[in-house]
This record gives sequence, structure tokens and C-alpha cells, in this order.
Amino acid sequence: MFLLCFSAVPGCERRPDSTYKAPGRAGDSVAASAVSTPPLVVPRVADFGVALPGQTLHGEIVVRNPSARDIAVRDVRASCACTVPGVRSFAVPAGGSYTLPLSITPSCPDKTTAFVRLLTGSGEDDGVTFWISGTCRNPFADNWLTTGDPAAAFVPFTDGFDPELLERVTCYWYPSDIAATSAIDAASAGLIVERPPGHTGDLDIVYVLKGFADAVVQRVAAGPAPDADAPITDGSNADEQPDHE
Repeated sequence: MFLLCFSAVPGCERRPDSTYKAPGRAGDSVAASAVSTPPLVVPRVADFGVALPGQTLHGEIVVRNPSARDIAVRDVRASCACTVPGVRSFAVPAGGSYTLPLSITPSCPDKTTAFVRLLTGSGEDDGVTFWISGTCRNPFADNWLTTGDPAAAFVPFTDGFDPELLERVTCYWYPSDIAATSAIDAASAGLIVERPPGHTGDLDIVYVLKGFADAVVQRVAAGPAPDADAPITDGSNADEQPDHE
């Protein structure tokens, strides 16, 4: 799923601009709105990577000035509050470049894309636009799995997640408000949760990441029934889970 920031923040619709692809460098944007304003060249799109809920991704954009005169950027405008530029104005020397720091806090569990416009002239159309994106994912897979123990369920971590980032985890079998006993199983890369007999409903995992005060709730559904002819042990099906992003 590809989430544009204007779906969550009013007034974030894209403003029409007069940029075009740079003829000598694929994937770049060039400001070309006024004869009096020389062009700036920036990457068309930059992906800042993957974050956990509430985390902010930091990155940089190199702004190039191929002209023979200095260019002043009078304002840096982002299309939503999820994106914050490190500076609001700067100058790019003739024939040189400027490294612009930016950050984006993506919505979870989705990919967030925002556009940033560098205004170089007196008008709203004097400048160049580029896009930055970031992806947020939960630490647990979408589905819990049965194990060799009928009174337990196994929830795999998403690929590459470090359980040391978890400060606290509490599990509830929906719709119960009674916490179920759970424990991280580092060897199987997942969470073992006590399961009521015969329960096949959703599991709510309430977790807090280290360094964060707010709890996050991830609802996990029951996974597909395992092959009856295959041996089942705790976490044996963890590798069968698709990547969750």
C-alpha cells in the first residue's frame, strides 16, 4: 500500500509545478520556471528507509547548481507535517552543491511519501520539487501460528527485527481484557503466547519500544492451519511468513 501524506493532513495536495526531467541525468528535477532564475538539480525521489512506529528517519538531499552564478533558496516547503527540513533557506554556490538535511516520520504500517519544494524566486512557481519517502512496519508478523502445544501460539518477528528494542510486551486474546502469559523466544525469533483452549481469534499485542513512552497496539490474526503431515514445533513455521511492511 502506498500512502500519500495528503490523505492524513488537509491541504497537502500537490501544487502544479513547471519542473522537467534533466536531459543529462535521469531521475533528476530541474527548476525552469523563470529565465531570471538559473536551474537547481535535485534527485527526483529519495527513499529514507524503514522505521518502527514513532521513529523518525533522517536523510540528506544533494542540491546541485550547474550554473555560473550563486542561487539562493529562500524557502523549503514540505507537503505535510511528517516531513521536516533541517534548514528553511540556504545558498548554493555557482558550479557547486549544498547538502540539505531532512527527516520523515512515516505512518504505520504503510509507506509515506511527501514532496518538498525549494523556492528560488519571488513567485510560488520559481523552484524545484522532489519527493522523499519512508516506510513504517510493526515488529510482529501479521499472523500467529499454532505450535506443538495446543495451549500456546507463536508470533514471528518481522524479518530483521531486533527484540532488544522492546521495552515491554503485553498480549490479550480479543475480546478478552485479561493479559495472557507471553515470553520472547530468541531462538525461534518470535513471541510465545499462552492460548486459551480452542481459541482461533485475533491477538492484540501491546508493546512499548525502548526510549518511547507511548504504547502501540498491533492486532495479529490467526495464520493458516499447518500441514497435518508435517511435524510442528515452536516457531517451525516462522520462515513461512511473508515480509510485513
